[in-house]
Amino acid sequence: MRKRQNPEIATREIWKKKFPSAKVVYLAGSIIRGEATPYSDLDLVVVFDKLENAWRETFIWKGWPVDAFIHVPGTLAYFFEELDAKSGQPSLPQMLGYGENNHPRP
Repeated sequence: MRKRQNPEIATREIWKKKFPSAKVVYLAGSIIRGEATPYSDLDLVVVFDKLENAWRETFIWKGWPVDAFIHVPGTLAYFFEELDAKSGQPSLPQMLGYGENNHPRP
């Protein structure tokens, strides 16, 4: 398997190139939890001020599979309260709870 770019650097590049108007991008998932394997992906929560709708997007970035969850504060609240809390599986809140956003805006 080819050596992949540092996940934090890849996250900053994705923010700058693919989501430049996002207010914040959180890197989450197994990489941040210290449970990464050679097959791990980059799990990103991308937050904008304004969007018409939230969506999920998967793509490859320089050898990294990426799973991006695109939101605004209102859609995050909806997912927290109406979907994740009611299902008993707080996936998105957990991603933001342990995710890292220690990167200055590009």
